[in-house]
Amino acid sequence: MPWVRVWAKGGIVAHPPTAVDAVVAGLRGRILSGSLQPGTSLPPERELAGQLAVSRATLREGLSVLSQMGLLSIHRGRTGGAVVTAPPTTTVSASIALLFQTRAVTAGQLCEFRRALEIEAAQLAAMRRSRQDLEEIAMALNAYVASGKDTAAQNLYGRAFHYAVARASGNPLLSETMTSLNDAFAECFHLQHTARAPDPAQLILELHRPIFDAIRDRDESSARRAMLVHFDQLQNALSDLGISDRAIGNQTEGNHAEPADSIGSPRRRPASLAGRR
Repeated sequence: MPWVRVWAKGGIVAHPPTAVDAVVAGLRGRILSGSLQPGTSLPPERELAGQLAVSRATLREGLSVLSQMGLLSIHRGRTGGAVVTAPPTTTVSASIALLFQTRAVTAGQLCEFRRALEIEAAQLAAMRRSRQDLEEIAMALNAYVASGKDTAAQNLYGRAFHYAVARASGNPLLSETMTSLNDAFAECFHLQHTARAPDPAQLILELHRPIFDAIRDRDESSARRAMLVHFDQLQNALSDLGISDRAIGNQTEGNHAEPADSIGSPRRRPASLAGRR
């Protein structure tokens, strides 16, 4: 088993793997390979400790680590035990969000990262979107355009539009990564609105309507091109405002994007955007 690297003050320190590391690595490998499926109960503690040739105390510590990873659910008591679980999407999102919050990420870098994700998401959305996906994108865009000079509403519905496109891609990795960027995305919006007035409705429509139209028409190349134009404009705006190099982090509270359902019922098609496709 390779040495384990841990973060310490001043850099990374490597230490020889412990018995706990071996327990975690062994069970984690079996879970991720599918050998142990979600819902499977692990053997009783005494039996499992014997199988792994470790003490019960070592086993408990290893199971605790796996529980923190979201791979096990541990139930105490006479009828308790450890049960294999699939990590919830919130765990995945939180892990990616933590990476952004603990690094010196700038507004420009976030824009570059989103650009790479969202151009692909737009193309996939044009390929895979469902009727309900299209309705949710349309509702978010309608609300975004109607937000007027309300910066909080622009922040909320601007993010909701981009999340709806990511969900329509049909790729859970894209949508979960977008969700994990929520606080950083919100703060970047806030920085822009601090440096200048809210975007006029006409600009919002000019940048986002072509994305919607291409997804509606299932035109993959146009969807990519429209999203690229949007991010070219955003990168230029950040540069012109002098905030490309401004660090963003976990400074935005209580400003999370609402799910599309909160913008309006998915069953109610907004006639101004969603055509009969």
